[in-house]
Amino acid sequence: MKKIFCAISTLGLISSFLVSPAFANENTDIPEGKVNQILEESGYDIETLEEMEFTDKQEIATAILKDPSLVESSNTLLTIDNISTLEYFTNTEDSELIQEGYGEEEINNIRDKIDYIDNLSKNEVKDKYNVSSSEYKMIKKAIETNPEYEVNDDSGEKTVTTSGSIATSKMSFGMTKVNNSTSKAPSYNITVTYNWKSPYFVDSFSDNIGIAWGGGLNSKNISSTAKYYAGNWYTGKYNSLKYTKSWSKSETPNKGIVFSTAQARAVATQQNKTGTIKATLYQTKFKGYDTKVISQFAHKIVTVSNITISGTPSITIGTGFDKSAQKASTIKY
Repeated sequence: MKKIFCAISTLGLISSFLVSPAFANENTDIPEGKVNQILEESGYDIETLEEMEFTDKQEIATAILKDPSLVESSNTLLTIDNISTLEYFTNTEDSELIQEGYGEEEINNIRDKIDYIDNLSKNEVKDKYNVSSSEYKMIKKAIETNPEYEVNDDSGEKTVTTSGSIATSKMSFGMTKVNNSTSKAPSYNITVTYNWKSPYFVDSFSDNIGIAWGGGLNSKNISSTAKYYAGNWYTGKYNSLKYTKSWSKSETPNKGIVFSTAQARAVATQQNKTGTIKATLYQTKFKGYDTKVISQFAHKIVTVSNITISGTPSITIGTGFDKSAQKASTIKY
């Protein structure tokens, strides 16, 4: 299967900081304004903080205040180039998209979106998608058939002929580890957060988050939320929260978990914008070794693709995904 092209850049590590234990056990009455200040100063994305549940934020803030040396968190920004995405679908026949794994419904949905953009006025495009006049011209160019758009036989990827650095959808992704270990046994609370800052073009499939760890640690207290907001590519922005659900999960005992949820609900114009995944990793006693826990977000753009985990630890993401940088943290067991 040819590898679909969708230009993407992961902006290095935005923040990496050390911060505390007592994840959920000690919950002081810190006001929300102070909680947000503590986490923002520690490197949390402001928009992500606005979307997180207060109890989740308070647990981490309490841990930071108690002992900042036992909490570690890192965040990154996933940027998807919608210009290249538009160019790809404009210049790829339906038959090839079917080979890539798309169904007729998904193809029709994508074609409808391109037609919708094509029929908007210049001012409407600029207003909806917050682009400049020059960016508008590039969008219009991307949705015109280009005879020079070719498959690179060496890599199996599409050759991009339109500049690929504008009109992006962005998502912040981060992982926090809180060390709750005692002198006798390891225990770590892991919180993974994500928040799309603007709607994404492809929303016909399911996205995945993988968490993998080594050392044969057990897992418990697993919870997750996916929040669906009104607004998608047609509106150019997110509006109000409409629906909250849990991610489905597939566990590999003592190695990791792959979470999955739909990018959009069957109800029109509702996308998975933000959410949180939590788990506790533990053992009954220390063995005297180090390992890592890693996490990664995979935004699916074709149906024929997969994500696997191992206790090495590793997360392997197949073709057909835009993916965040992996977040990693060392744990002792």
